[in-house]
Amino acid sequence: MSNHRHMLFKLLRGEKSSKKHSFPVTDIMKLIKGSTAFQANKILKRKGQFWQHESYDHWVRDDKERENIIRYILLNPVKAGFIQNWQDWKWSYCKENYLPYL
Repeated sequence: MSNHRHMLFKLLRGEKSSKKHSFPVTDIMKLIKGSTAFQANKILKRKGQFWQHESYDHWVRDDKERENIIRYILLNPVKAGFIQNWQDWKWSYCKENYLPYL
Protein backbone atom coordinates (compact mmCIF):
# COMPACT_ATOMS: atom_id res chain seq x y z
CA MET A 1 0.00 0.00 0.00
CA SER A 2 2.92 2.28 -0.58
CA ASN A 3 1.45 3.96 -3.63
CA HIS A 4 -1.93 5.21 -2.41
CA ARG A 5 -4.10 6.01 0.60
CA HIS A 6 -7.79 5.67 1.36
CA MET A 7 -9.74 7.96 3.66
CA LEU A 8 -13.36 8.27 4.55
CA PHE A 9 -14.38 11.31 6.51
CA LYS A 10 -17.50 13.26 7.24
CA LEU A 11 -17.67 16.95 6.47
CA LEU A 12 -19.26 18.73 9.38
CA ARG A 13 -21.25 21.87 8.95
CA GLY A 14 -21.10 24.19 11.91
CA GLU A 15 -23.46 26.96 12.77
CA LYS A 16 -21.03 29.45 11.27
CA SER A 17 -21.15 29.29 7.51
CA SER A 18 -18.58 31.94 6.65
CA LYS A 19 -15.68 31.07 4.34
CA LYS A 20 -13.39 31.29 7.36
CA HIS A 21 -15.09 28.22 8.86
CA SER A 22 -15.61 26.28 5.64
CA PHE A 23 -13.35 23.32 4.80
CA PRO A 24 -13.99 22.05 1.28
CA VAL A 25 -12.55 18.65 0.43
CA THR A 26 -9.89 20.22 -1.79
CA ASP A 27 -8.61 22.32 1.13
CA ILE A 28 -8.59 19.31 3.45
CA MET A 29 -6.65 17.24 0.92
CA LYS A 30 -4.20 20.08 0.36
CA LEU A 31 -3.48 20.23 4.10
CA ILE A 32 -3.11 16.46 4.41
CA LYS A 33 -0.92 16.09 1.34
CA GLY A 34 1.19 19.13 2.19
CA SER A 35 2.00 18.08 5.74
CA THR A 36 2.61 14.42 4.90
CA ALA A 37 4.76 15.31 1.89
CA PHE A 38 6.88 17.60 4.05
CA GLN A 39 7.40 14.88 6.66
CA ALA A 40 8.06 12.13 4.10
CA ASN A 41 10.60 14.26 2.22
CA LYS A 42 12.29 15.08 5.52
CA ILE A 43 12.57 11.38 6.44
CA LEU A 44 13.75 10.45 2.93
CA LYS A 45 16.16 13.41 2.85
CA ARG A 46 14.78 14.69 -0.42
CA LYS A 47 12.90 17.66 -1.83
CA GLY A 48 10.19 18.19 -4.38
CA GLN A 49 6.82 16.75 -5.18
CA PHE A 50 5.87 13.70 -3.17
CA TRP A 51 2.22 13.04 -4.00
CA GLN A 52 0.70 12.89 -7.45
CA HIS A 53 -1.72 15.71 -8.22
CA GLU A 54 -4.62 13.37 -8.79
CA SER A 55 -7.13 12.37 -6.16
CA TYR A 56 -10.57 10.87 -6.25
CA ASP A 57 -13.39 12.06 -4.08
CA HIS A 58 -16.89 10.72 -3.88
CA TRP A 59 -19.99 11.72 -1.95
CA VAL A 60 -21.38 8.79 0.05
CA ARG A 61 -25.10 8.70 -0.55
CA ASP A 62 -26.41 6.25 2.05
CA ASP A 63 -25.51 3.92 4.91
CA LYS A 64 -25.11 0.86 2.69
CA GLU A 65 -22.62 2.63 0.45
CA ARG A 66 -20.70 3.83 3.53
CA GLU A 67 -20.58 0.23 4.83
CA ASN A 68 -19.17 -0.98 1.50
CA ILE A 69 -16.54 1.75 1.44
CA ILE A 70 -15.42 1.05 5.01
CA ARG A 71 -15.16 -2.66 4.22
CA TYR A 72 -13.19 -1.94 1.04
CA ILE A 73 -10.75 0.40 2.79
CA LEU A 74 -10.09 -1.88 5.75
CA LEU A 75 -9.74 -5.03 3.65
CA ASN A 76 -7.56 -3.44 0.95
CA PRO A 77 -4.19 -4.45 2.53
CA VAL A 78 -5.58 -7.95 3.13
CA LYS A 79 -6.57 -8.27 -0.52
CA ALA A 80 -3.10 -7.01 -1.52
CA GLY A 81 -1.58 -9.87 0.50
CA PHE A 82 0.28 -7.75 3.06
CA ILE A 83 -1.61 -9.09 6.08
CA GLN A 84 -4.22 -11.71 6.91
CA ASN A 85 -6.43 -9.63 9.22
CA TRP A 86 -7.27 -5.99 8.66
CA GLN A 87 -6.59 -5.26 12.35
CA ASP A 88 -2.90 -6.10 11.77
CA TRP A 89 -2.40 -3.15 9.39
CA LYS A 90 -0.87 -0.54 11.68
CA TRP A 91 -1.95 2.37 9.48
CA SER A 92 -5.66 1.55 9.61
CA TYR A 93 -8.06 3.34 11.88
CA CYS A 94 -11.81 3.08 12.09
CA LYS A 95 -14.19 4.38 14.73
CA GLU A 96 -15.60 1.46 16.70
CA ASN A 97 -19.20 2.28 15.91
CA TYR A 98 -18.47 1.48 12.23
CA LEU A 99 -16.77 -1.86 12.87
CA PRO A 100 -19.94 -3.97 12.95
CA TYR A 101 -19.93 -3.61 9.16
CA LEU A 102 -17.11 -6.14 8.86
